[in-house]
Amino acid sequence: MNHQPFEDWLLKEQPLTDEQQGQLQAHLRACLACAALREVDLALAAARPVAPARGFRARFQVRLAAYKAAQRRRMASGVLVLSAGVLAILALLIWPTAQAFFASPSLSLSSLFSRLVEIWISFQVYRDTLTTFLHVLDGLIPAHVRTLATLLTLGGGLLWFVSLKKAARVPQGV
Repeated sequence: MNHQPFEDWLLKEQPLTDEQQGQLQAHLRACLACAALREVDLALAAARPVAPARGFRARFQVRLAAYKAAQRRRMASGVLVLSAGVLAILALLIWPTAQAFFASPSLSLSSLFSRLVEIWISFQVYRDTLTTFLHVLDGLIPAHVRTLATLLTLGGGLLWFVSLKKAARVPQGV
């Protein structure tokens, strides 16, 4: 037996047509689960809300303030422990380099300068290689194919961005 339309009619409190009302009454006579749901719904609708005990609001606000203060303390101590741990690990990682630097600063500085020059030269070589490759590729691939590939890439990026926006959406309200 399909209970879904009847449960929807009972719970959504929308006005029903005469035909729907007749179908609902016939179903309630035949289905004990839906009849019980109707009784519970009527009992809840007739129930009067109970006022909170005297001083509830003040007690709740005090407990909430204490909870938030404890949470801030836990967060602060967690950040402190994490920071100390990261600093300790960094100190252990940097220690051999610092020892070598202080043992011979001139040698360390010249080595550092040499490494920076190597990185700069490598960057220039990579740039020149990529430029040459793109010039060769420019002659091999027709313009309409490059345009289509660019549009497909941009479309894929747009779809990726939209999907990330939808996946990262935080539901508001209840």
